[in-house]
Amino acid sequence: MARKASAILLATPMLMPLVRELGIDPVHFAAIIATNLGMGLITPPTAPLLYLGSLVGKVPLVRMLSPTCVFLLFAYLPVVVMTTYCPALSLTLPRMMGF
Repeated sequence: MARKASAILLATPMLMPLVRELGIDPVHFAAIIATNLGMGLITPPTAPLLYLGSLVGKVPLVRMLSPTCVFLLFAYLPVVVMTTYCPALSLTLPRMMGF
């Protein structure tokens, strides 16, 4: 979690002027940052959450890679694509809450 927070703190201020210039909604940009950084935490080769899960579950990392790749391909990748390229879909709930 600390890596995700530090990545958000580093990436957001650098990219925010570009996001404003492109006309992207800041709430949509936050959703894009969160989903993409979340995917980065479980994507090999670094995958700090996979290493942590391997240590906690006492399961070899190699045994976890195949199910994780299936999950990434069929579950996480569509969510990242929809969040990034369908702003109406990713902004529905924030707009209902008044953001």
